[in-house]
Amino acid sequence: MNTLYLTVVAISIAICMLTISAPQAEDAWKPATAVDLTKVRDKIADAAKRDNALLRQPTILAYKTALVLASGSMDTAIWGREQKVSVKFGKGEEPYTEALATVELSGYADESLTGERFTLSLEAGKDSLWRVINAKRAAYGRGDHQ
Repeated sequence: MNTLYLTVVAISIAICMLTISAPQAEDAWKPATAVDLTKVRDKIADAAKRDNALLRQPTILAYKTALVLASGSMDTAIWGREQKVSVKFGKGEEPYTEALATVELSGYADESLTGERFTLSLEAGKDSLWRVINAKRAAYGRGDHQ
């Protein structure tokens, strides 16, 4: 009886450990896909007409672009419970003319899509105003609403 009990306990523990450590299909980033920036560029251009400081700050530009791509609005106060913005400037010395930004919005209330990650390439023109050159989007969760 003790052997049978210990065997059942050992199998139960092994199953629990495998279940906990096995990556779930829904707990993964989907491959990043290119994003059409046409509508985003129009919204950025409209906002820049009011205040072109948006185009002078690449980190803010990247964040606002991601908000438009995720929520449809640049004025969304909060999108997701957790937001991470990372910008890596490259090529040469200051003043930099290129940047790669990653904006991660996660903690969505939607059970099928819990987050999105946007990777944005930015470039500064001779006028020192930044532009989003291209963008990619990756979704986190079981679904992928676009």
